[in-house]
Amino acid sequence: MGRSSEKHPGQADLSLFNEAELAAMQATLEEELDNTDEPVSDSATDADDAANPDAPDKAPPANPAKPRPRRVLPDHLERVRVTHELDEEHRHGRCGGQLMPIGEEITEQIGVIPARQFVIQHVKIKYACECKECGVKTALMPLQPLPGSQASPSILAYTMVAKLLDCLPLYRQEKIWAREGLDLSRSKLARWLIDRASLLQPLYNLMQEVFFAYDIAMSDDTGIQVLKEDGRSASSRSALWIRRGGAPETPVVLLDYNVSKGSAVASMLLEEFKGYLVVDAAPSFNAIVSKNELVTVLCNDHYLESFFITSDKPLSLSE
Repeated sequence: MGRSSEKHPGQADLSLFNEAELAAMQATLEEELDNTDEPVSDSATDADDAANPDAPDKAPPANPAKPRPRRVLPDHLERVRVTHELDEEHRHGRCGGQLMPIGEEITEQIGVIPARQFVIQHVKIKYACECKECGVKTALMPLQPLPGSQASPSILAYTMVAKLLDCLPLYRQEKIWAREGLDLSRSKLARWLIDRASLLQPLYNLMQEVFFAYDIAMSDDTGIQVLKEDGRSASSRSALWIRRGGAPETPVVLLDYNVSKGSAVASMLLEEFKGYLVVDAAPSFNAIVSKNELVTVLCNDHYLESFFITSDKPLSLSE
């Protein structure tokens, strides 16, 4: 009878869904072993020593292995000390004397406190004069990004970073908040972001100035389908226009939505740009390239495509 396997019949197939994770683990396994803080057997040895404090000291190995370097965690992280001491019954030596602390060994781990929710109460103190004839004055609270809303600046920033930087859709954020006992629907989160967009217009304008001040830029458009848009069918196509530029020390990435992928949109977004434009061979850029006398920088595929379309002579391999 052959050796039986304890593996679930479908377990091998599940690895297909973890291909990226398995590849990352395999690539870093050797580094993890080389940089591990302590040998694997240390924890078992420490447990035995704590259970049998009167056991004779073990002789060091004949050929001690070279100590592995410890990975130092960042200094800016707060250190929370958790002290482990021997129980009273184990604080006696073989001679019966009292064991006294002589030092300490420190092992560091990374800890985390999940996001903590709380309610900010803005208490506006009211004042009145002793004469009781001057009326009442109430202290003002700082100007809020969305007056009259329950959204604080911190929750707005948190939602924007999670969606736009961490690629966490609003429907997933809704489920995360629900686990914490908060009813924050995706429609409410979306309304917060839409209403707050106007506050970021000055920052957007500044980023555009940085974009147009440098002479190298990249632009492209990506077709998308918007399911619910006023006056348009769900099957209609729109576009996300991307502009990337700015000096190396101040890079800028701008993302604009438009219902069209036409040349009028490209001309509007690049109206003030002068210099070298990195694009594909889409005809939507031809008008602005001609108007502003831009130098187009194409990838090899699009350069060859453009060459064959515009050139009357055959292209030799030497070219």
